[in-house]
Amino acid sequence: MHQRLRRQGFELARYPAVTDCLRRRARLLRHHQVDLVIDVGANCGQYGAMLRRLGYGGRMVSFEPLHDAFQRLQRAAATDPLWETRPLACGAVVGPATLHVAGNSESSSLLAMLPAHVAAEPRSACVGEQSVTVTTLDAVFPGLHRGERQVWLKIDTQGSEAQVLHGAAQTLNQVQWLQIELSLRPLYAGALEFDRMQALVRGLGFDWFGLEPGFSDPATGELLQVDGIFKRRAAP
Repeated sequence: MHQRLRRQGFELARYPAVTDCLRRRARLLRHHQVDLVIDVGANCGQYGAMLRRLGYGGRMVSFEPLHDAFQRLQRAAATDPLWETRPLACGAVVGPATLHVAGNSESSSLLAMLPAHVAAEPRSACVGEQSVTVTTLDAVFPGLHRGERQVWLKIDTQGSEAQVLHGAAQTLNQVQWLQIELSLRPLYAGALEFDRMQALVRGLGFDWFGLEPGFSDPATGELLQVDGIFKRRAAP
């Protein structure tokens, strides 16, 4: 059945359960009237699809550079007039780059993967490389922002989150909410770990609002990554 569905343009996958963290996120989006979600590192559209399942009905703009994943992202958004997709990576500068393609797709990164990541998830090992185009959020935000007042920026770029922030100096002035993946131990070469990343985010004018568990080692139970949710600091 799975092969027949793929030939017809569909993917069969287990639908994620709605956890307490997701219910809390749904309340946050609804209570604060978030009206634009920028999804950097969208992979196949899992994040956007989950937001729709949680009841979010506003605009979404998803960025994904991996060719195969972007095709699946396009299919996920095809019937949703408020969901836009861009076949781009986001970083600190505009230009070409090499993406390290992971066997499980979602772990693909502009940075080289470290052994600790492969040990925790063998399917994530690099299986090739792709040439991709990198933009900055500052370069594209003026063209995608339509005056929304509660902008939610989600960054999940497998280690290069700091580079995305460095390319968003002006954009961040109009972002009220930031969801960003944070690593508790080194998983990608050159990536900032938890303490330095959260210090960077706070230095950019955001305060802690929530923390959600993420990737863990299934054998040892060690938590390796979390999602930090931050709110723009109110002016004094």
